[in-house]
Amino acid sequence: MVIRPVGAPEGYEVKLTGALEPEVSETDRVVTFDPANRGAVDHVSLLASKSVPIGEVVPEITLHSLSGGEVQLQDFRGRVVVIDLWATWCAPCWKALEYAEELGASVKTSGLPVTVLAVSTLERAPTHAEKREHVARFWRSKGFKMETLLDLDGHFLDALGYPGLPSTIVIAPDGTLFRHHLGLSPDMVATLQADVRDALEQQ
Repeated sequence: MVIRPVGAPEGYEVKLTGALEPEVSETDRVVTFDPANRGAVDHVSLLASKSVPIGEVVPEITLHSLSGGEVQLQDFRGRVVVIDLWATWCAPCWKALEYAEELGASVKTSGLPVTVLAVSTLERAPTHAEKREHVARFWRSKGFKMETLLDLDGHFLDALGYPGLPSTIVIAPDGTLFRHHLGLSPDMVATLQADVRDALEQQ
């Protein structure tokens, strides 16, 4: 291994030489894994997360529209709800929003009971009014057509277990968490479309 420390003089290197010698020992003990009450996660960071478990009801937190109105998730019971969690300062979120916008356009023409929402959270502005204006200005600049709501105090993100941004959650018609995706993937739209179909079939 050759290490070139940052800021070191030109040509300065630290060379390390070693050997790995794995040793396998036999044991009579049988190691088993009990999967009781455990589920798969899409990202290793979710292993330590206190996120809402799949199949549990998503907490009811009041969200706000850009016009100042209040929105409750229970207003969408009976529909599959796809929520893209984002922030204006989160560059990867901009691509995730494009995926959500594409998904929203596809389900809008399908006539299926599906709602796609973007929820802005953790905005860096001192007041609610400034956060609302900041998000509205960003939304206009991008030309997005889907509805975006505001998690002005971060309560919704906190209730979900602070999953990180960007995150996309799929809520089943009965209000339970159906899927949770952290980060981005090139096939996100197709993945979410499959999630929506599966959630509708399990009604």
